[in-house]
Amino acid sequence: MEKEKIKDFWDKCPCICNENPLLITTLSFEIPYHAVYRDKTEKNILFKIIKLNPDLILADIGCGTGRWTLDFAGKCKKVIASDISETLIEIGRTEALKKKLTNIEWKQESISDFTLNEPVDIIHIGGVLLYVHDSDFINIIRRCNEKLVNGGLLILRESISLTKEIMVEDLSVAGNKYSAYYRPIDRFINLLEKYFIIEKTCETHSYVFPVPFFLYVVPKFLKNSKFIKSFMKLLYEIQWRMDPYLLRIKFLTHLKHSRLKKTKYPVTQYFFICRKK
Repeated sequence: MEKEKIKDFWDKCPCICNENPLLITTLSFEIPYHAVYRDKTEKNILFKIIKLNPDLILADIGCGTGRWTLDFAGKCKKVIASDISETLIEIGRTEALKKKLTNIEWKQESISDFTLNEPVDIIHIGGVLLYVHDSDFINIIRRCNEKLVNGGLLILRESISLTKEIMVEDLSVAGNKYSAYYRPIDRFINLLEKYFIIEKTCETHSYVFPVPFFLYVVPKFLKNSKFIKSFMKLLYEIQWRMDPYLLRIKFLTHLKHSRLKKTKYPVTQYFFICRKK
C-alpha cells in the first residue's frame, strides 16, 4: 500500500483529534470515554499475559504517539520506538518528557523499512500490519525473527476479519482517508507460523455494552450532555472491571461476532503472543 498515503493520514490525525494522544492512536473519538476504556482494557489484558522487567530491551514498531511506548519504558531497560509519522513521534517525545522517561530511542521510519542495530528481547507491533500486503508481511515477520534474541517474543495487536479477506480503499475516518487490508485469523496465523510459535491468541475486549446504548438508545440531542458523558464514564468503568469475566463467556463472544458480521467491515482486534522458533 502507498506509504505516503498512510503517512499523510496519520500526520493529519492530531488535527482531527484535538492533539489528544489517546484519541489519535485509537481513533475512538465518536463515543465518550471509549478511547480510555480501550486503552485500559488492552493494557490490562497484555500485562497479565507478559511480564516485563528492567533488564529487557523492547522495540515498539508503529509506536504512534507512544500509547504503549511510555508504559513499556516504565517497565523495561530500553525501548526503541519507530513510526512512519514524525508528527506522531513528536507528540510521543513530548509525553515522554512530561513523564521524565529518558530510556526511549525515537526513530521515524515505516514498518517495511524498520531497522534495529541491536538484538531485542521483545518486539511489539500494534495495528500496523493491516497496511501491508502479504509479501511485505512475510518480510517483516522474518526480520523480526532475525532481530529477536533466542526465545524472544513478538507481540502483535491487529485487526482481524471475521469473514473473508477484506481490502478497503479510501476508508474515511472523520474525513481523513486511508486504505487497509484485514485478514481472517487463519490466514494471519499461517503467515506467522513459518518463523514463530504462536503461544496465545485472544481478543482485546468483550462485547462492549456501552456502544449500542450510546448509538441506539441515547437521543441525538442528549449525546453531548454532561449527564450522558458522566453516565457513559460509569458504564465504561463497569465494563472494564467486568471484561476479564465477560471474555470467558462464549455466548457474548458469539453475540459480538454475529453483530459485527452484519456490519460493512466485520473486524475485531486480537492479541497474538508469538515465540521465536
